Amino acid sequence: MDFKQTLILIINELNTSQIDYGLIGGFAMGLFGIDRATTDLDFLINVKDIDKIKHILLTNGYELLFYSENVLQFVSPIKDFGEIDILIAKREVSLDMLKNTIKKSILDDSIDIKILTPEDIIGLKLQAIKNDKDRESVDRNDIKYLMKNFRLNNSRIKKYADLLNMKEYLENIELEMENERN
Repeated sequence: MDFKQTLILIINELNTSQIDYGLIGGFAMGLFGIDRATTDLDFLINVKDIDKIKHILLTNGYELLFYSENVLQFVSPIKDFGEIDILIAKREVSLDMLKNTIKKSILDDSIDIKILTPEDIIGLKLQAIKNDKDRESVDRNDIKYLMKNFRLNNSRIKKYADLLNMKEYLENIELEMENERN
């Protein structure tokens, strides 16, 4: 996947169409400092923008591979444009994530992209671990990295842990990190 070419195309379209979005996933982690081999782009979008995102991606040659009430998955027949996964924000907690996005300049400051905050990415990673234990190793390490390297609103993270009944899980991560420091 040619991330530069794809990002310029997609982000310009998202911004022009005033789609309420936030970058998530491996590429977002890369913008926070974790080098990760990733083969796709992942976005969280507001449920009200589903038709807009479908139009943008289909118009630009992407094919809709999967569509559910929570996820859309697109792939381009042109290898350079790769795969784009869309998570749908429709509940208050995920809509709040979109309200809190931060702008980052990328590609030598040629484009601004909206990205979820580290706290909100941790919330999504906790949910991913809860839903799929096979993801735990990578997502747990991402959570620890974000907790070690950023000043975080811990009450926001604890809110996610409470919501997902993962308070003890989060406390174990914090204990692990404390032991690693000592």
